[in-house]
Amino acid sequence: MNDPHVKALHYTVKHGPHVDYSKAPPFEREESDFKIRIEGLHAEITMKSHFASLEEARAAIEPFLRAWSLDMALTYGPRALEFDYERGQIIDRKPTPGVHVLVAEPASFKVSFGKPGLTVGLAAFPPPPSGIARDPIVDMMLGRYVLYRDGGTILADAANFCLTALGVGAGSRKAAPNHYGIDKKVLSKLGELASTKGGAHARKAAAATADFAPRERQWLEHAMTLIIRRAAEVAFDPHAARRPITMADLPQL
Repeated sequence: MNDPHVKALHYTVKHGPHVDYSKAPPFEREESDFKIRIEGLHAEITMKSHFASLEEARAAIEPFLRAWSLDMALTYGPRALEFDYERGQIIDRKPTPGVHVLVAEPASFKVSFGKPGLTVGLAAFPPPPSGIARDPIVDMMLGRYVLYRDGGTILADAANFCLTALGVGAGSRKAAPNHYGIDKKVLSKLGELASTKGGAHARKAAAATADFAPRERQWLEHAMTLIIRRAAEVAFDPHAARRPITMADLPQL
């Protein structure tokens, strides 16, 4: 090709059985570099900016898609909205006369389903978020949260893992409150519950006789979603001023 240009990227939309988009009309949105249209289980992203290779185009688009998936996972549960790359379309903006070049990729499809449960019917595709991004710390925390929601680990482990990950991201446990804008009381309570409660599924033997009260379980689950989202906000812009997350943002204990 003389002047390759990525015209569009195509993704398969996938989701777990706990969400239902069957009544959602087609979704369209324009960003500075691209336009996205979702209809059924297919997403077409038409490029507005120039990208000479599929790798460049995907590198520009997929952080947007991953942030959207993160937002949906924290709001509606794991695998509420995900995107699997299917194929791309490349055109030659300066073709040689009489020479026709066809660029095709084998399509790939992946389908994954979460644990069955209550289905949330959505009348429309929720819009993508703004001001969040994913980095290795966010991905670690999200991975452990999803593992817990899938029944692969215990609540105390997931909560403590997220607390530890914040310390890694901030450089130390002591620096985490200021780095992420989370009140010390919130992180202290999270660590306390994860260490001293849990009953038969406790992290520590000393906590085996003290199960979580329903309100404590709810508190920990909500706290995890809040701190993962806050970590994603910091990943997007570590220098922005933010209101600290306090105990008032969480259910009463």
